[in-house]
Amino acid sequence: MAVTKQLVTEDHIKLARQLTFNDVDRVIFAADGEGSPFGGTSIADDIETILVGLPEGGIDPFSEQPTLDDETVKRYMKLYEELPNVLEIILQLGTFETGWYKRRLHIRRGGWVKHTPSAKKYAKSRVIKK
Repeated sequence: MAVTKQLVTEDHIKLARQLTFNDVDRVIFAADGEGSPFGGTSIADDIETILVGLPEGGIDPFSEQPTLDDETVKRYMKLYEELPNVLEIILQLGTFETGWYKRRLHIRRGGWVKHTPSAKKYAKSRVIKK
């Protein structure tokens, strides 16, 4: 049986709570260069602000802003790409609960259930780069 699995983390939940829906005609998860669904102008920078917070004292608009390293951007974009599954899980099950979820691959809408991987598989799949 082919299944889709998704680990919902605290970071996913923080991002889901910060999504904005201002323009219903726009595709929410399309990175079209016109901003981000978190209200700013850059998806990765917005995720950094949500997960890490603003620097102490705020941001000086007249100074050069530090750029995120490639590995951090890659990790943030992976979180962003997983958000549609995470939103489906949250909305279908009505919970903001972390953990593993799965559904059969052929089910495109709904079908998510809480999942506890076997100890052997769980140890391998639990390795998450920060």
